[in-house]
Amino acid sequence: MEIIGHGVDIIELVSINRLLERSGERFALRCFTSQERAACKNNVNRAQYLAGRLAAKEAVLKALGTGWSQNTSLLDIEVLRLASGQPTIQLHSRCKEIASELRISTWLISISHSTNYSVASVIAVGHKDNPLNH
Repeated sequence: MEIIGHGVDIIELVSINRLLERSGERFALRCFTSQERAACKNNVNRAQYLAGRLAAKEAVLKALGTGWSQNTSLLDIEVLRLASGQPTIQLHSRCKEIASELRISTWLISISHSTNYSVASVIAVGHKDNPLNH
């Protein structure tokens, strides 16, 4: 197993609060899956929760090496929580295809919050093609 990509992103909570105030649910619908929105529906720290997930999604795009190119969408990246509370990544559509092409099999993710910021680090792990094996 090798590290194929790494991404880090940080989000200011004040920005998320402004987006939620200005656009209401449009922002949430555009950036988060129904499962992600349901997970934070009654969360007291909703903006913090969404900021952490948004940072994780943007970190995934960086780890894939695509950024906002190649027809990727934030809805192709789902940040879920395991029963243990550990965050996990599920990819869909174009992001899933890109990860498969890159031979990514595992995602390591960490999300952290402070009073003003949420940050996420994502490491893509898998098997790189070895030209000697062909």
